Amino acid sequence: MVEIRIENINPHPKNPRKNLGDLTELTDSIRTFGVLQNLTVVPDGTNGYTCICGHRRLVAAKAAGLETVPCIVAEDMDEKTQVSIMLLENMQRSDLTVQEEAQGLQMMLDLGSSIAEIVKETGLSETKVRHRVKMNELDQELLGKKLAAQVSINDLIKLETINDIDKRNELLGMLGTNNFDWKYREAVSDQEKQKTIKLIKQYMPDAEFKEGYYWQYVTFGGLRFGAKQAEVVDFLTELKQKAEELNRPVFIMEKGKGFVISFESERTETTEDPELKRIREEKDRRIDGLKEMRDKVMESWDDFMKECCRHSESWFASKMNIILDTLIENVCEDTTSYTDIDPDEVLEIMGMDEYIGQALINRRWATLAAIAYISGEPARYDRTWNYSNQTYDESGAERYVRTAEYIELLGYEISDEEIAFIGGTSELYRRDE
Repeated sequence: MVEIRIENINPHPKNPRKNLGDLTELTDSIRTFGVLQNLTVVPDGTNGYTCICGHRRLVAAKAAGLETVPCIVAEDMDEKTQVSIMLLENMQRSDLTVQEEAQGLQMMLDLGSSIAEIVKETGLSETKVRHRVKMNELDQELLGKKLAAQVSINDLIKLETINDIDKRNELLGMLGTNNFDWKYREAVSDQEKQKTIKLIKQYMPDAEFKEGYYWQYVTFGGLRFGAKQAEVVDFLTELKQKAEELNRPVFIMEKGKGFVISFESERTETTEDPELKRIREEKDRRIDGLKEMRDKVMESWDDFMKECCRHSESWFASKMNIILDTLIENVCEDTTSYTDIDPDEVLEIMGMDEYIGQALINRRWATLAAIAYISGEPARYDRTWNYSNQTYDESGAERYVRTAEYIELLGYEISDEEIAFIGGTSELYRRDE
């Protein structure tokens, strides 16, 4: 160990830790007792040294007025080893932020380390290493702000499923808001849609994509977004045969979370007043739009309830009164009517179809939570709008509102679009002039 003058030691340019934190206490300690733990440095080739371990002590010692610090000089240490040691030192002391850890791991990769080598050297799992490295693809300034706001790491990991980096950063900006989950599901659905469109165009380039509602077409079948390639190929093979047999063009229209594939009808189109036709088609489009929104809301709510039914005993204990109060209110709301609870629907909400042969940890409370949810009849019917003119039906929407209040109490973050749909302010509803 040797004493080296502070002005001859430089911080390492690739130190994973960017923010050294508050050095006040460390400076006071060094001023009183000196540097009790030596620094590790390497020669920089110009009669100076580069700090490997002890960046905080180096800065604090300078602030305390020391001229020299005790050091161990490590000879013949390559850059890869230097970065590895700095990363490990900070990780062992929990001194790194998630972002700094991610950048440090990326530096190790850039210097030639493999994932397997990093796992062995750091003790991190391969999954964690890969997740951290993926964070480096995000907008780093925005990521830093979100991590400072203590957003969920699991939500950051969810972003990895989005291929488009611009969309991923857009969603990153929504992290921590009530719209994140809703917009994330929309992005996943759109990604699956684009994947299906690409497959359709690849195997059937002559198919024509159309928008809107077309009553004059004859439906052949449907393809869900994100369908596997084999499924799409089998479907399009049959479609081609049918198209050749009928000698008619193929039309593809988006509906819900999939495509409806149709042929033009043989019937002769009757003369129809253009304005009446426009009104009818506009009505059909609005109804389709409202139904699609209803289905999206229900899918989101159902998925949330399935997650709720998997929670631990402590979670159910904290939500016990909410579940019971909602159950009592829904069942006793109108004693003149009969509340029909479908056992299969209850099991579906509980996720029992995914747990065949396995007992839920809290089956009793999961069952009550699911029944309380279903007894409100949330969005199972077209209640929020009037079919004659698609205007908002406040009375019919009461069950949506009550169900939304229930799941919010259980922890659901309702998006602005959902609020607009169940509250009557969505642009999907017709506004009477």
